[in-house]
Amino acid sequence: MTVNVNDDAGDLAADQAKLQALRRSLGAHLATYRTAAEISQPQLGHALGRTRSMISKIEHGTRTLPASLWRIADDRCRAEGVLVAEHSVFAQAERDYRDRCRTHRRQAQVQQ
Repeated sequence: MTVNVNDDAGDLAADQAKLQALRRSLGAHLATYRTAAEISQPQLGHALGRTRSMISKIEHGTRTLPASLWRIADDRCRAEGVLVAEHSVFAQAERDYRDRCRTHRRQAQVQQ
């Protein structure tokens, strides 16, 4: 079986777009729960050891947090496990994407 590296590159681009959408969704949900809990970005940032600016970036989907901090954010924002569960989905998608990238690079090297 021959694998077309160009087809894989298209799949990787789609996977990257999906990952970006998951990150944005997670951030938007953080903002929703934080606001509902009447917690400011600086207050949440203080609880997580992050700046207000970093919380803003997370809420806009340009950055994320490690799983341990999502548990704290979920607790502080009274999200009842929703943020932790959503982060788990994102983290698994990110691992899958990285694995596919490594496979794609190996296949490209073999075809050279």
